[in-house]
Amino acid sequence: MFHGNASFKPVDWRIRSTFIYNLNNLNADELAVINPDVRAGHSRFRQDFTPEEYFLEAKLADPSTYVRTDAASVADAAKLKARFDVIEAEMLAVLERWDALEKKRG
Repeated sequence: MFHGNASFKPVDWRIRSTFIYNLNNLNADELAVINPDVRAGHSRFRQDFTPEEYFLEAKLADPSTYVRTDAASVADAAKLKARFDVIEAEMLAVLERWDALEKKRG
């Protein structure tokens, strides 16, 4: 969403947000396909919804008619860093499990 005429001058303000929705449904004919624990059953349904990006841009000033407009933007960098931290922790956990399996194999 934005305010201004983008074809003749830069926008006065702009807001952008992106959301992710993931729907996952898995049905299997055999046990232990979905989860090694056979008590988990034959099917799994999972749905996730999360905001991916927030972005706000606002015009600060028009220095002259021939110079591009000065603007400032704000994004939710803390949210992105938190997501990267979660992914990194999950990857480390997988690597630890892999190392444990390798030690068992000898």
